[in-house]
Amino acid sequence: MTSLMFNTIEAKDGVEALEILDKEKIDIIIADYIMPNMNGIELLIEVRKKHKKEEIAFIAETSKANPEILTRFLKYGADSFIYKPFVEDEFKAIINKVMDYKFTLEENKQKQKEIKKINQHTTTLIEVCIDPLITITKNGIIQDVNNAGIKMIGYAKETLIGTKFSSYFENQNDANEIYTKILQDGEVLNYPLHFKDKHGRLKQIHCNATTYKNEKNEIEGIFMSVRDMTEIMNLKTKLEKLALYDELTNLPNRRLLNEMAKKYFSHSLRVGEKISVVFIDLNKFKPINDSYGHNTGDEVIKEVALRLSNNFRQEDIISRIGGDEFVILIPKSTDEKDDLKAKILKLFDEPFISPDNSLSLQILMSVGIATYPEDGKTFKDLLLLADKLMYENKENGSLNDSSHQR
Repeated sequence: MTSLMFNTIEAKDGVEALEILDKEKIDIIIADYIMPNMNGIELLIEVRKKHKKEEIAFIAETSKANPEILTRFLKYGADSFIYKPFVEDEFKAIINKVMDYKFTLEENKQKQKEIKKINQHTTTLIEVCIDPLITITKNGIIQDVNNAGIKMIGYAKETLIGTKFSSYFENQNDANEIYTKILQDGEVLNYPLHFKDKHGRLKQIHCNATTYKNEKNEIEGIFMSVRDMTEIMNLKTKLEKLALYDELTNLPNRRLLNEMAKKYFSHSLRVGEKISVVFIDLNKFKPINDSYGHNTGDEVIKEVALRLSNNFRQEDIISRIGGDEFVILIPKSTDEKDDLKAKILKLFDEPFISPDNSLSLQILMSVGIATYPEDGKTFKDLLLLADKLMYENKENGSLNDSSHQR
């Protein structure tokens, strides 16, 4: 400091600094937060009891990692601050600025206005933040919540403040667990929880939280931001389902069929059980779409899926692998091929009736069946054979339908 041409007096702690103030005329005090006997904020409080800002300026030393400490210094009357470690030019500039400020009351008032403006801006930023922000005491009581939080939870701010944070979660033990973790570790990132709003709707959220402390470095509470992941998680679940299930019929698709076939064939190879693979293709399905529209075609497909699902066992895999193609995988099969084929065709003796009762269509189909171990050793071989047999039946069978409009 002497190289900056300032006359300085150093005090070993805050107590000695106060003694010096009683004896010497001091223009500026520069103090760190951490000092023996008395921390920097406690010193600032004692100074401001006797001296106004225009009499003695106060500069706080702090680190960028401690914005809360900086906020408290400014709250109790610090005129400026400098981040550690600092360079000479930066330090000198701050000293000059504070000296000018010290002797100009108007500048002092302007600084107060600037601080107030910053606080207003901060408050505005918190309120317009799209993510819910919640302040919670160390005892788990909600202190404050922004507009996004009010919208997510569904209660008014005055209703939320003073209530227990954990009471809004489906599993209060999970909420208490995250709270304990925050207090122990100081923060959590992307912590998943299930949350219930005012109307009882379950929301999936991710929490980011950190503790905040007082000037004695004691935890006073938790500042938490919440990201509502409900739509994202629902979309993820839907996409995962679409990867394995047909969207129109909700039947397993080709991918899931192949996965289940691996399991079934692995088991049957060990125990020697019979497996039947049935390939079904609807006859004259394209004319239905062309004549009555794709909505009617979709209803026919759903009706086929429904009749098959209602007449096979739970362990049988009924899948839609293409537009009008279905495959049935039957483990522990006991039916002979002709009997199985007859059973399937009989399911469609009754015509399809459109939802508005304006249309009656006879659903016709071709069926091919292959069995393990008689016709092949792998699912792929059986599927190819069943497909081939189905086309042979389609070419040899009658394709006349009796569809008609009512």
